[in-house]
Order: sequence, then C-alpha cells, then structure tokens
Amino acid sequence: MLNASGHTLRGAVFTRAKVARMLSRTHYAGYYLYGARLAVQDASREAGRLRVACPAIVSSEQFLAVVAGR
Repeated sequence: MLNASGHTLRGAVFTRAKVARMLSRTHYAGYYLYGARLAVQDASREAGRLRVACPAIVSSEQFLAVVAGR
C-alpha cells in the first residue's frame, strides 16, 4: 500500500521487516527513553533514564503486537 502510493523510505521500498522495525520503536507508542544509550553501556544507570512523553501514532495494543512478533 505504501509502495503503491509512491511513498518510499529514503528512496527504498517499504518491506515488512522495515515497517515492523519502525513500529517497534517506542516513539510511535508515545514515549522515548532519554539516556537509553547510557543504560545499555552500564545497567546500573537505569535509574538515570527518563521516560519522555510524545504523541503516539499507534495504539499500545498495536505496539505490543509488533514487539511480540519480532
């Protein structure tokens, strides 16, 4: 549907994997984690991460379904 409409992903066609990867990002579910890279480097710094709200474009049910399917 996206490809047929002429939409591209930086000039490339959309694939099922690319769409799933995009939709599994928390930004689309309505939040992002500030300081997430720091937490990956040192798990003890998890308390320093901030959950920041942003407009959701997919429901939490859709987000969880995509993440569960990966």
